[in-house]
Amino acid sequence: MYYLKLGHSFQLIPVNTLFKTLLIILLFYIYTFQPPVINKLFYIGLEFVFFLIFISINSVKFIKMIKMFKLEIMFIVIIIIYALFRDIISGEIVYSDRFIAWFFQSFLMGSIILIIFEDNRESLFNYIYWASFIAALLSTLLFFSISFDNWYKSIQIDSYYETYASFEHRYRAYGISENLTFTYAVVMGIFSGYSFYSLKKNYLFILPFFIFLFATIINARTGMIAILFFMFYTLLKSPKSILRFLIFILILTI
Repeated sequence: MYYLKLGHSFQLIPVNTLFKTLLIILLFYIYTFQPPVINKLFYIGLEFVFFLIFISINSVKFIKMIKMFKLEIMFIVIIIIYALFRDIISGEIVYSDRFIAWFFQSFLMGSIILIIFEDNRESLFNYIYWASFIAALLSTLLFFSISFDNWYKSIQIDSYYETYASFEHRYRAYGISENLTFTYAVVMGIFSGYSFYSLKKNYLFILPFFIFLFATIINARTGMIAILFFMFYTLLKSPKSILRFLIFILILTI
């Protein structure tokens, strides 16, 4: 038995790998978006445990990866030291914890993920793409379903609902993720743009394109920059594909 492959090629793969694929996508969703239903420190703690286990097993590969980025690491360390010095002088923690958390979660954990998928980078992209698609779907459901939005409001610990409590209508911050009004929208914009670019290969990308686009619009306009970049790039690469796409959209609206 086969099912539609969760990858950008939309191929068929055996059902017996379904559970493993969905589990990996779920893990990437949690790692990438870190749903604010528990304290952020819990996510960092889990990642730190995984980090220690991994480097104890694959220390040689990890050290090799770190050596490749030694200049970048030196630059980041200088920034962290400056942030620590600034926070010590001011007597309050403002920047240092953010830089340290970013360095660990994005750089070190990112290096480990690259090592794990060093022989299969296409699968790595597919997992991240479909984890982001799930996030976009959840944003769409939160926007259109008041009951789902109220349920999520009851379990989340972020400040977005408090921020927009005085508004008659909440016009942004829909999603089960942190940083909804900045980096989240950028990620949605990137994958919306990628889906648009991929339309020239397969028109099945029409649905992900619009869902990613909608998730971008209802959170932050910064993500539109990435979408416009991909549209401009696609136009330069294949203007005929853009024309076919516009005709396709026109037919759908008739």
